[in-house]
Amino acid sequence: YYEAAATMATGYDGEGLSLPGKYPCQPDLAASALWSTPKELLTIAKAFIEAYHGQSAFLQEASAHEMARRMEKFPWTGLGVFPQGEDVIMSQGWGENGQCMLKMNVRTGRAAVVMTNRNPEVDQAASGVEWLTDLLMQR
Repeated sequence: YYEAAATMATGYDGEGLSLPGKYPCQPDLAASALWSTPKELLTIAKAFIEAYHGQSAFLQEASAHEMARRMEKFPWTGLGVFPQGEDVIMSQGWGENGQCMLKMNVRTGRAAVVMTNRNPEVDQAASGVEWLTDLLMQR
């Protein structure tokens, strides 16, 4: 933790002021995905897509499909991810230190991650994070 602290981005609140101590010392639930790097999240996305197609020694195909399956009483969510349509799966995080969104298309194999270090005090659709993630998915 202390070695990494020197290279961690400072978090900013909705008014653009840096957070006391630069960033939260205690992560949010699921760490808002901001305690990893975009490269790490893309590595996870690639591994998930491979597992989804039965090409992983790490995660079984059935487990990947179960994670992406919509829950009966909560159809907007899977197990830790949010299915969007037939092929796109999304993960998102937010907190006082910023926002993050990961989208992956299990059919095309494309994935994109956007991370910010500012809390815009609105959700990812309103802040532009989702728009940018979708734009990157098209590349």
